[in-house]
Amino acid sequence: LLWFSFRQRCWKWETKTLESMGIFKNAADLISQKILFLPTDIQLALTKMACIGSQCDITILLLICNWNGANKNPPRTLSKLDIAVEEGLVRKNCLEYCFAHDQIESAAYSLIPEKHQGPWHLSIGK
Repeated sequence: LLWFSFRQRCWKWETKTLESMGIFKNAADLISQKILFLPTDIQLALTKMACIGSQCDITILLLICNWNGANKNPPRTLSKLDIAVEEGLVRKNCLEYCFAHDQIESAAYSLIPEKHQGPWHLSIGK
């Protein structure tokens, strides 16, 4: 179905076979499915992060994950984000998380029901 041609130095695929199998229509659908297999709290963190943009400072991420600092220990969600890093969805650079690709950010954002997008942006903006 899909293979790398070392001679031509590019990816090759059998379009008709892929189409007949009902493979996902675009990368965002495939990535959305990958995100949906993650634990729910990580899904939520990724979708909220997608509201911010392609990158998010850890302090902002703590705030949007509802950590107010009263409890000295940050939510386990942040330590669990290492799973998203291991899956190649997110990169961690010191005190910042960023989506590994814009299609990943788009896929995460697409998981937010349309009726919730506005209220989420308003809530995060406050």
